[in-house]
Amino acid sequence: MLFRSPKEKEEDIEGWWLLDTWLQAEIVRRAPEFLPPEADCLDPNLGPDYFVHPWENVSKTYALEDPLTTLVLNEVLDAALESEGLTEVSRQRHQTLRTLYRMSQRGVHVLGKKMRCEAYRYRKLAEHQHQEVCSIAAENGMEDFNPNSDPQTRTLLFEKWQLPVLSRTDPSTRFPKGQPQLTAATLESLAQLLDDERHPLLPPGKSTTPSCFIHSQLGRGRNEKAADTLTSYLNWSVPYTKPLPGLYLHPKFNTTGTRFTRQSCNDPNLMNVGTGRDVYNDNGDKTGELEFLLRNCFGPPPGKEWLSIDFQSIEFLIWGFSCGSQVIREVYYAGLPLFKPFMEAIHGYFNKDTKEYKRTKNGIYAKLYGASGVKADNTFGKAGATKAIEEQIPEVRSFTKRLHALLLSQGYITTLGGYRLYVESNEPHKVVSAFVQGHAGWVIGEAMVACEDYLQDFPDIHIILQIHDELIFEGPVGFHQQHAIPLGKIMTAAGEKYEIPTPVNRSLITENWGSAKVLLHEGCTS
Repeated sequence: MLFRSPKEKEEDIEGWWLLDTWLQAEIVRRAPEFLPPEADCLDPNLGPDYFVHPWENVSKTYALEDPLTTLVLNEVLDAALESEGLTEVSRQRHQTLRTLYRMSQRGVHVLGKKMRCEAYRYRKLAEHQHQEVCSIAAENGMEDFNPNSDPQTRTLLFEKWQLPVLSRTDPSTRFPKGQPQLTAATLESLAQLLDDERHPLLPPGKSTTPSCFIHSQLGRGRNEKAADTLTSYLNWSVPYTKPLPGLYLHPKFNTTGTRFTRQSCNDPNLMNVGTGRDVYNDNGDKTGELEFLLRNCFGPPPGKEWLSIDFQSIEFLIWGFSCGSQVIREVYYAGLPLFKPFMEAIHGYFNKDTKEYKRTKNGIYAKLYGASGVKADNTFGKAGATKAIEEQIPEVRSFTKRLHALLLSQGYITTLGGYRLYVESNEPHKVVSAFVQGHAGWVIGEAMVACEDYLQDFPDIHIILQIHDELIFEGPVGFHQQHAIPLGKIMTAAGEKYEIPTPVNRSLITENWGSAKVLLHEGCTS
């Protein structure tokens, strides 16, 4: 027998209750009529006798593309959840499906001409930076340098220039084993060190050449990715003349969400549509520019406007209020910058207009997402930063210990609504990330459901996107005047009922998403 029920698997598989993992078993057991014929499950690359279980085809085809089957599969999941007593999870999933399906059918309007121009521009920028990288390498004795070659990049950075190695690949699971890491985050941290000649990890004497090389290499990668993303979005766009003219994307929203309850979509993945990042010069000062801002290529069609409502620092607030720190609560309610006490703990002073404040903020989020103390200190830009924070705000460390204890005792942690989040026993550092991501995903799900209920009386207003901590609403020009405040209050209430402040920003989008105009700012300062 290929599959057994969750209860039958309890003895030999950790986390049998991980609902999105054993849903396939429930389909096999309760709805076999939705499996494809056995002939569709043969892998031609492995020979006629090699059988691939049909769930692969179900998940890739039916569950994402056919709405009727998706509804049936969701009913099966509901039944499985109910059998485990997770009624709140079942309720939210069932109600969220309604919104996800409507979002997919409605589609998102894209600015086709702008998107094509941006794709061309980023491709040219990447080509220019490619030439810069190769030129610097040639000047340092490496002719025919390939910017995509990790071994050549390591030779230049760590052998010829003898730069410090900030982190290495895992010697037990990664290949090549134990080599200096070249991830974007690691290179960015190395560039920060190079831009600060006082840093103790640097060899004597400061050279701008390695810094220029790393910045060009990072820029090349970002610009190539931007051009590729824009091109793929154009390929997914569908032109319409009625009822509203223009190009539209119709992403497929995955009804079971991600492992930590966040929503996800594909064809295309609109979760890549970030807010852009500030560009800093060699002195660490903002230049006033933003890196790749894909949102400039999205905007409302003629006669419509968009309203963006975005949770502010929701993950930080969930973490800060859950750990029980009175200092964090006082900073929030006083309207002060949220990362003030952390910068004071690390540096002994506070100034928001400094590189150190930006590094402090990035370091805190690195810790939230599971970075070790050493990696977090690299992001903070100061050795011992993590220890200094734990000494000044001891609730931070004790909260992490409590989560670890829960994980060890029961094998999972739970969200606000009762959804069980499984974390590998050998990856306890991810438990804080699971906690904040899972809670945030639950709050956003509750907000979507409540907003959709509100909009039932206004059929010309729709939720068209949910991305990270933000909901985008589309309606007739001027609709924000009546609905911006009540929709924001509905979203805020979704978190506050769990005694966690979840303030929101409301922004109006009339031309493109990237030039949204803030209507009303509430709550915290990050």
